[in-house]
This record gives sequence, C-alpha cells and structure tokens, in this order.
Amino acid sequence: MVVGSNCLNLSYFSSKCADKITANPQSIHRRSRLCDKRSTRRTGSVHISLLILLWSLIWMTPGYAQSSSGATISMDAYVTCAVYHRMMAGSFRRVRQMPEMADLESEKMDDFIKLAKAAGLQEFGPEEVEAAFLESWRFDLNRMEEKINRNYKNVSRLTYLYKNKCRTYLDQG
Repeated sequence: MVVGSNCLNLSYFSSKCADKITANPQSIHRRSRLCDKRSTRRTGSVHISLLILLWSLIWMTPGYAQSSSGATISMDAYVTCAVYHRMMAGSFRRVRQMPEMADLESEKMDDFIKLAKAAGLQEFGPEEVEAAFLESWRFDLNRMEEKINRNYKNVSRLTYLYKNKCRTYLDQG
C-alpha cells in the first residue's frame, strides 16, 4: 500500500489521516488527496496563527509607552503626538471653522513639543536635540499628510491611529 508522502509527513494530524486509508485500491488515492488537503489546511492555520501572534507582539506592545518599571517615552513618540495635534488644529481651523477647538489642539501641541524637547535632551544631548526634533517633525508631518491624502477632511484617519496613544502619553508625561 502506497500512501501520499504529504499525508504522512506534514504534521501530527497526518497519522489520523493514515489510519483512515484502507487496503481498497480505489479509495487510497481519493482518501490520500483528502488527507493532503486537510493536513495542508491545518498547517496553514498554524501559519496564520503565528502571523497573528507576531503581529500582536509587534503592534500591540507599547514600544514607546512608559512601563510600570519606569522606562521613559521617547522624543519621537512625543513629536508624533505634537504633529497629530498640529494636524487636528489645522483641520479645526480650515475645514470645520472652529477656532476655539483649534486653540485647544494648539495648546496640546505645545505641551507635546515641550515634552519632546525634554526627552530629546536626555536622548541626544543639548547639541543635537534641535536637529533631531526637526527631522522627526518633518518625517511625521509628511507621513500624516500622506495618510490623509493632503486633505484635512480625512483627518479622522489620524484620530483613529493616534488619539488614544497620545492621550496616554500626555497623562504619563
């Protein structure tokens, strides 16, 4: 009796498939193909599970957030939030015609700029903090403008990505 190698070698589920194959020559080919499909599907779901696990480890762990052990938030994280609040202020001024809300967002932006420069002093030192800040600002501004397609009506995309993260940074800072 010859059994397809994929059924026997792919995973521990394959031994269950091999038990189902009988000595009937007509059913061997049909059942071994069925085992191959089932084994492949199960190993495929394992790959998907591993991808989901890796994604959650990368994106769900707060790389810049302050941990309970006392690690500090990086300058880049503060700059990202400052740029986010700058984009929100621009949206409130240009699109929504709400200058009071724009002023509140500008105040938050100023707070994040102060926090970013303070964190930058610790990371880079007084000589390089301005250059690092401006480089990070330009990078984040370009990235956020691309995300909203340079249209302030699409600023809700940024809100979805940054609002909660920046709120926690402000509370911790």
